[in-house]
Amino acid sequence: MRDLHEFGEHFTPPSISNFKSLANKKINDAYQISCMTYINNLFFPWVCLVFYSNRKNWKRPVMIILILYWFLQSTGNLFQSYLNYKDLSKYNGYEWPFTKTNWYIINATAHLFWVSGEIIADWYPYLRTKALIHDKKKLKPIFITCVIFNIVKVCHIISNFGFVPSSFKITFHNTNMEMLRYKIVWWTIVMVLQMINLTYDIFVIIALKNRLFNKLESFKSKSNNFLEKFKQISEYRIFLSIIISIISFPWAFLHLLNILNMYYRKDEESPIEDIYPQVENLRVIGLRFMYTFMYIDQILLRLYLKKNNNKPGHYKNSYSSTSSSMDSQLLINPSSSSTVNAIPFNNMIKTSSINEYKKPLSFPNTINEQNIPKTLKYYSNIMTSNNKVNSFYYLKKLENMT
Repeated sequence: MRDLHEFGEHFTPPSISNFKSLANKKINDAYQISCMTYINNLFFPWVCLVFYSNRKNWKRPVMIILILYWFLQSTGNLFQSYLNYKDLSKYNGYEWPFTKTNWYIINATAHLFWVSGEIIADWYPYLRTKALIHDKKKLKPIFITCVIFNIVKVCHIISNFGFVPSSFKITFHNTNMEMLRYKIVWWTIVMVLQMINLTYDIFVIIALKNRLFNKLESFKSKSNNFLEKFKQISEYRIFLSIIISIISFPWAFLHLLNILNMYYRKDEESPIEDIYPQVENLRVIGLRFMYTFMYIDQILLRLYLKKNNNKPGHYKNSYSSTSSSMDSQLLINPSSSSTVNAIPFNNMIKTSSINEYKKPLSFPNTINEQNIPKTLKYYSNIMTSNNKVNSFYYLKKLENMT
């Protein structure tokens, strides 16, 4: 109560100097928001975690995708912050973004960076599936769908530059008819993208379903809960992100129907409520959730790899230690046709001449048991059921894919 009394005694009506100070404060706040755009981005903490956990091997394609996605999303936010420098009170009676200049900066250019980040990130499911599945017939439809997905997103970017309303003034039923036509075009493209995305997800599910079901079957005997499955099975995380993408699909369709209804009933007296803010928020939340899974997947892969590396008997040599990403694929996603056959080290020593083990080691696509020198400790960890394993060639191939 005392504070209110003191406030009343010292209160003075706003003057010109007060308005100037408020304007300066607004400009300073706008500068601060712009400068902190990259740090305040929701994906920045994830980028820091992923970069730290992969600091010795951050130049992999997957890592470049994660970093570029954050950078481009933040750059789009930077362009959208341009509106913070404007006095919005003079735009009463106008629809967002109020002027053509604002349109090109905070809508067209911002979307250029946002959608470009999505185009790059859309390759993550393909690269992860390619690292797990080596069947070209299953990978081909995923690749083709991803290319089509990217082409439609490029059209989405172009639409923001090619379709610019001549006026943003609200003229009828609290809306602008040119903006309404633009929304029909924009949300139609969004619907096409949603359908292609759904197709893309279905192809990924088809490619990974056998691996996932096999791993889930093995987890039944271990009585692992949902969290353990989420942490240890990469395919499980990919499936969950796809399910979230599918759930967000109907909302865009319902909003497009609402916009079409608004447009064709424009002559009626009772206006239809625009649900754009609610639907757009749901769509953005779905996208962020789906793309956040990329970072979570890489962090859990690294943690699980570290956990397995610390186990006694883990195989290490000059070839496996050169690339942690290659180890990651072997430890977490071994070839489905391979099962480990434990062979005691002492069984390797045979009664034949020791000169047999002095033969130079060659690197064909497979390594036979007799070509393994006895100096290789933990030999059993790299042998398959038929005493053969894809070795250096296989590892390098995985490194290039991930």
